[in-house]
Amino acid sequence: MRRGYEVVEEAKVPAMEGGARMPQALLAAMPDRFETMTAARKACRRCEILVEGETTRCGDRVKIGDTIRWIRRSSNAPRPMCRPEPPETKLVEVAYEDDHLAVLVKPRGLAVQGRGKTTLQQLLPYLLQPAHVQGALHRPHHVHRLDMPTGGLLIAAKTQASIREMGILFHERQVQKRYRAVVIGCLEGEGTIDRPLRGQEAQTTYRAVKQQRVGNGHGWRTIVDVWPATGRYHQIRRHLASIGHPIVGDDEYCPRQRHDSSNGLFLWAAEVVFPHPITGRTVALVSEPPPCFHEDLHDAHDT
Repeated sequence: MRRGYEVVEEAKVPAMEGGARMPQALLAAMPDRFETMTAARKACRRCEILVEGETTRCGDRVKIGDTIRWIRRSSNAPRPMCRPEPPETKLVEVAYEDDHLAVLVKPRGLAVQGRGKTTLQQLLPYLLQPAHVQGALHRPHHVHRLDMPTGGLLIAAKTQASIREMGILFHERQVQKRYRAVVIGCLEGEGTIDRPLRGQEAQTTYRAVKQQRVGNGHGWRTIVDVWPATGRYHQIRRHLASIGHPIVGDDEYCPRQRHDSSNGLFLWAAEVVFPHPITGRTVALVSEPPPCFHEDLHDAHDT
């Protein structure tokens, strides 16, 4: 058996007319584990099926009475990779993980997906344990995105059922997200910005947390908590800028503040609350933004 793997289930090939190829035999021998031909073929392609101790392929034929073993990588075994573990994995924290999903803390400046540079999506196999349930994804996959300059909590699915159900939860707006931002100017109280973006409904609720005058009397900065009800492109950044309080470090929607961008965009996905897509229990996590969100208030200046 392959090193670092363990037997999940063992069965004998039952009597089948005219013999059978591996996927058909797998459906007949382990009906509770493999409900579809697609699932059986994927297990064969991942080299997770042994017949009489030997790895098989989808086109291999089996005989009645042959011993079939379904193996999966042990949760305690190191994950074999084609290349060394990227150093960026040390920058990502796993805040929560089970067999179906995980919630990670993405650092600012790391893209969720894309080509070229290392992305969070590429790091997921290094960061997360393999799922030991039916429908496990070959590679975990993020179910929503954060802009590259935005850091904080991000959800990734580890099974087909989880990625499907999380999509439904997002569509039905059952995933509550709170962001922490530092904006330019003195923003007081709370309110809701209900302003379409690119012709689509867009709604953002905000509440001022703390106002502070910045160094040498050059204006104000305000720490704000933000709850987006919809998920439009750059919604929080565009909505806050539209009421005259752009986010510190946002070169795109407040280019005159370029000198404030040396410490990045001051926007952080600080809290996420949602019903678990499989168990239904509430998952609630909080991640505090970097210290610079508070420290740099003393060093920022308006132009």
